Amino acid sequence: MKKPYTTFTPAEDSFIKKNYLKMPVKSMAREMGRSGFGVSNRMKILKLKKPAELVEQHRHVSRYKKGRNNPNKGKSRDEFMTAEQIENSKKNQFKKGIIPHNLVPINTEAVREFKNGGKYVFIKLGTKNWQFKHRVLWKQHHGKIPAGKVITFIDGNTLNCVITNLKLTTKSEIMRNTANTYHHQTPTEIKDAISALNKLTKQLKKQKNGTKQND
Repeated sequence: MKKPYTTFTPAEDSFIKKNYLKMPVKSMAREMGRSGFGVSNRMKILKLKKPAELVEQHRHVSRYKKGRNNPNKGKSRDEFMTAEQIENSKKNQFKKGIIPHNLVPINTEAVREFKNGGKYVFIKLGTKNWQFKHRVLWKQHHGKIPAGKVITFIDGNTLNCVITNLKLTTKSEIMRNTANTYHHQTPTEIKDAISALNKLTKQLKKQKNGTKQND
């Protein structure tokens, strides 16, 4: 069953009709003690539509500018809201103890993809605590991971998070393995070209440094 829309009073509807062409939605919402989404949705129901150029103008006006002081700073809610606005705002407040509908339980797993294309499994250990599953799994079986050590996947599949597929190693060892892979898989002509380019770069640097010393 769908949740019914928040009801607006006739006085609020009248305020919206009178000011929707004069004020940004956020300003109207603030005056009424309503949410911006609620006011926007109410405007749709009332079939009130702002011209595109007016929307852009109001967006620019309502945008918070750097260095501008908040007029409500240091004031209590009673100082800048009416009793009716306070009561309306309470209806939209998140009630303490209510669990969000999108909250996932502890031990939930999720795959995250990084910018370099790598994919890893994360596991939820707390409300805002997500960690690499392979690191959590290693600690459960072998204890704390020593400083300078990393956990790698034996078969190269970062989604295969089982303890038998995990290996404790060092970053330097990973670099050596990467270098060996490059050495064996890269065609000879490409390696020769890279080597020649590196030599040329060194020679140019020497010439440049020599020119600076002569100056």
